Amino acid sequence: ALFAVDEKSAYRSYIPLESKSLQQVQDGFDTLIAEYTLHGHVVSHFVMDDERVFNAMRQPLARKGINATVTPAGLHNKRCERYWQTHLQRDRSVRADLAYELPPYLEYHIAKWVVALSNAMPSKQTGRITPFELFTKQRAVLPHFKFGQAGIFYSPRPDSDQRGEWGIFV
Repeated sequence: ALFAVDEKSAYRSYIPLESKSLQQVQDGFDTLIAEYTLHGHVVSHFVMDDERVFNAMRQPLARKGINATVTPAGLHNKRCERYWQTHLQRDRSVRADLAYELPPYLEYHIAKWVVALSNAMPSKQTGRITPFELFTKQRAVLPHFKFGQAGIFYSPRPDSDQRGEWGIFV
């Protein structure tokens, strides 16, 4: 997955990748750039870890007018690493609150949930405003249910006479 942090708003982005192939990473960067452009931001610079695939991305990004630099070998992008560690801690916290083991096909959903919650909470860097609000100029909407909460959901299926079905909130 690609994990990015905006330096001004501390807004986090999570882009899932099937593999770390150059094409997959390039598609991930295109998705990331599109997300920023959608909200009126201009992407001018990426700082990335020193990995072969990220070094290979420098030319495609330069063709789009984006400056890409990599951290020195053996070091990580400290800002992203710190936010990633926080993301993993919050992920573990959400999992610990579940009454069951999370199925592997929901991994993407829990990662997006944790990023969305992180973007919806003010921090020391953002003050009283959330990263989501700084980035999108809209107020964050917090859901009324927590991730993985079981419940009965309305399901008008023609093959069943029941109006509700058990499920979990993702």
